[in-house]
Amino acid sequence: MERTAPEILTRVTSTQIGAIGEAAVASALILGSGGRLAPFRPFADDDGVDLLVFDKVTRKAVPVQVKAAPASTGAVRSNSMSGSRPSRWRAGAM
Repeated sequence: MERTAPEILTRVTSTQIGAIGEAAVASALILGSGGRLAPFRPFADDDGVDLLVFDKVTRKAVPVQVKAAPASTGAVRSNSMSGSRPSRWRAGAM
């Protein structure tokens, strides 16, 4: 018997879902920018920074926080926020 995607995600921990969401956001940033943006993971997540995104052209970096949760389709849905204001949320389904 084959397992459905939602059934498989019930066995995935919240830590694993978070890691999947962070990887999905990092991949989307690299691909969407044509390689201009380079995401890095900090050693510690003390301040809610999941990724530090470096712009190779402007030489500036932006902290990004990623929130991920299982979507009803069985995929992992993630949202990312740069800065500290909720109005700057960027949402996307992965």
